[in-house]
Amino acid sequence: MKNKDNKTIGQIFDETNADYIIVGIDETEYWIDAVKEQIINAYGVYIIKNEPTHLCSLDTDYPAIHLYDSFIRKEKFEDSEYLNESELENHGIDVNVNYYNERFVVNDYHLVNHETLNYDEETTEEEIAEYYLCNGVI
Repeated sequence: MKNKDNKTIGQIFDETNADYIIVGIDETEYWIDAVKEQIINAYGVYIIKNEPTHLCSLDTDYPAIHLYDSFIRKEKFEDSEYLNESELENHGIDVNVNYYNERFVVNDYHLVNHETLNYDEETTEEEIAEYYLCNGVI
């Protein structure tokens, strides 16, 4: 189920029985100027696990695994060699796990739970993400 409404991560997990949510987060402002000149938007796509934790605060945080980056290019740069997405993967950062606060607002997300996808507790986030990538959901 794909959703387009403004809800916090905490609200989504509280109101649904989702084990994970897959989100696209606008990260355009964090890219270098040479990339920003060629794009309209850059989205980081993450799978966020319903595994609340507390990182140095009383607020709840959720682990998010970075899957890939998606770029909406300006028309005149559609065939640009500079913006090679495979070279830009993970922004050059080795760690691909972030944590998002329960109050972080997302407006484009997909719910994932054991009822919609037949998996067990040993199934990894990467395997779940691969299923959704291969089936064109993300």
